Amino acid sequence: MKYYLSIGWLPIGLFLLLLIPIAYGDGVSSAGVAALNITLISQVPDPVEPGDIVELRWKIDNKAAETAENVLFQLVESYPFTMYEGSAIQSLGTIYGRQKGKSGVIAYFKVRVDPRAITGDNEIAIRYKYGGLVGLDWVQPEPFVVRVRPREAVLAVADIGAERIPPGGTGTVRITLKNLVAANLEYVRARLVLDNIPLIPIGSSNEQHVREIAAYENATLEFLLAAEADASSQYHKVPLQLSYFDQARNYNSSIIVGILVGAAPEMYAAVDSSEIVRSGSTGNVVIRFVNKGSSGIKFLNAMMQENSNVKVISTSQVYVGSIDSDDYDTAEFTLYVTGDEQVVLPLLVEYRDANNELYQQQMELPLRLYSSREAKRYGLVKSNSGIGVLIVVIIIGAGVYFFLRRRKKKKV
Repeated sequence: MKYYLSIGWLPIGLFLLLLIPIAYGDGVSSAGVAALNITLISQVPDPVEPGDIVELRWKIDNKAAETAENVLFQLVESYPFTMYEGSAIQSLGTIYGRQKGKSGVIAYFKVRVDPRAITGDNEIAIRYKYGGLVGLDWVQPEPFVVRVRPREAVLAVADIGAERIPPGGTGTVRITLKNLVAANLEYVRARLVLDNIPLIPIGSSNEQHVREIAAYENATLEFLLAAEADASSQYHKVPLQLSYFDQARNYNSSIIVGILVGAAPEMYAAVDSSEIVRSGSTGNVVIRFVNKGSSGIKFLNAMMQENSNVKVISTSQVYVGSIDSDDYDTAEFTLYVTGDEQVVLPLLVEYRDANNELYQQQMELPLRLYSSREAKRYGLVKSNSGIGVLIVVIIIGAGVYFFLRRRKKKKV
């Protein structure tokens, strides 16, 4: 009976022995896959800037006792990482068991970082499998970290929209800041340093704050300033201090902005005197230039132009030069004028203000013309009354002469 039982159990025992190698082989594969030790050993550059190329190297070690054959290794492309060159799937071939130290296999990828990648630690995924494309299923371990941030966060002044601030007056200075990098800049602080500068903040501080400026975006700050009454008319150099944060570290910078102090020139011209009172006359015309503004003007040049009523006999250009505030100067032209009661003298003037800014004005100056009777009535021309008196005297004398002569004949 015992012999029968031992013979009966023999086929079952042999079948179980045959199953042992099969289970062990599956176990080796599973153990081999599970035993792969994958390490991201280098990132160049570190950190990488958004929009740049980064080189990534993984080291793959087989800690299992058995050999892993036909191993495929893949970089999983997902935002913000894409392959720059080469294939995302690499064949690592055979990885022998019990590898240690430098004996591991290296997988190398050249990857592009999206220009708008978020600054900070960005995850990148890989996966691997045995037996080639038709082998076991892909295994994807926990993602790895690639450090992304600009090497130097840059906040620049894109525009300065500053009004001309007159001495004793106010004006608004608008400063537009531009984020030049692919990272959000936070806690932006802008401060105008007004020490020893004749400008005073009005209604607000000389410091403005912005919570965040997104990548490649702008932010505009406004400062309301007043100029002291005795402030010189010129561009004043004002330091602008900036501080901000890019999720990695703080930055501080300082630049110079120019703020113009000075009132716009206020100059007008008029006919001061004229020898021309009647149409068809030639004479000298004196033009008076008056600077009624708070700042001086310089390099004043006057050009008399012609039209259908005005012909310039003298030189058409007269250089006047500088005129101080609350002062005047004159220029003289010789003209031939025809027309009715009033003609227009076309005059072009050019000059510069205290800050050397060029101004041009086209003026039309009225010149009054009179009839002969009006000119005599207003005393604008010399009267011929002396000649009339002489004629009257001659007539009276002739009458007396003829009267006396006739009387003498009667007596004879």
